[in-house]
Amino acid sequence: MAQAAIGLEAASTLGQLERFTDANDRLASSEAVFDELGQERWRAETFKTRGLIEWWAGDPAAGESQVRAAFDLYRARHELADAGLAGLDLALLLCDLGRMDEAETLAKDATKETLSYALEPRIQSRRVAAKVAAERGNVDEALQQVAAAERLVETTEFLMLEADVRADAAELLLLTERRDDAERMAADALASAERKGSRVIARRASASLALAGGRTS
Repeated sequence: MAQAAIGLEAASTLGQLERFTDANDRLASSEAVFDELGQERWRAETFKTRGLIEWWAGDPAAGESQVRAAFDLYRARHELADAGLAGLDLALLLCDLGRMDEAETLAKDATKETLSYALEPRIQSRRVAAKVAAERGNVDEALQQVAAAERLVETTEFLMLEADVRADAAELLLLTERRDDAERMAADALASAERKGSRVIARRASASLALAGGRTS
């Protein structure tokens, strides 16, 4: 059981490294153990991890059903903190699919199910709010939301989440033609992503850095 749990974490790490075949192989091995032992909670975590890997691989539509299955299973088991985090992951994924109204509603509902003092859901909910505001043309509101997320993440040791938030900020700053600020934020995001070993986030940051006129290597 412990090895299966470690294998699931390894699958997530391999996904961030864009080693998607290896990630799915590790995930499948862990899933077989969880199924054999009837570990419903870990099945939910498996669904979420598989969905995130699909999303990172460039197929958010395929990832949606898996992350949603995790969200629904956590809720059915009344594991509300985990349900809230899965719901926020799903909301961010829905933003990538352009389903902003659904993402906004889900993020608000999911946040209510998390612990009020937990920082990660507060950060993720602001990321969703920023993406929704930007899509609706409210760029100033989007920048305020992502700045709030950045202030929160700076109080944590969540290096990968820090990289994600700064990658979001760089993308928003490009919309305002603030290229110098976007370049600085993208460079910070890239540095954090590389320290954490996330090629997924590094790819986003590098794209923004190139658009801002900065060098990616």
